[in-house]
Amino acid sequence: MGNITNLEARPARMLRAMSASSCITFGTDAPYQFGAVGFASIGFADIPAVGFTGHCRRDDVSALVPMARQHILRAVKAADLPVDAVDLRVVVGARSRERMFTDANPTSPSHGKRKRGAEVAFTLEVRREFRRAFESKLPKVWL
Repeated sequence: MGNITNLEARPARMLRAMSASSCITFGTDAPYQFGAVGFASIGFADIPAVGFTGHCRRDDVSALVPMARQHILRAVKAADLPVDAVDLRVVVGARSRERMFTDANPTSPSHGKRKRGAEVAFTLEVRREFRRAFESKLPKVWL
């Protein structure tokens, strides 16, 4: 049984390492704008999480999930926090209201232009034993 667990853990380690790396960048040509990454306590259960709010077209949300994970994990690594303390499953919450945003994707044909899109929150849960470290090193955000 131990070998199966090790085989299942290997892709997660690779994904975590690639996402936190500054050598590999996931990309898309979808227009988006990402905000600053911060720490948040979510819901009545007070779940510790790291994340950010951004803007994109509703149809592009799924294409941005790998980039959102990378944006969060790079910020965690830059804050000298353990990347292993963060879950890899991205939780996405979109608000119904659409707003104008400036396309910040350098590979998008509409880079620098104003677009209309949904406000979207991307979050990754943090293991509870690392809550204090994340709270002290990352700014508080509302997701």
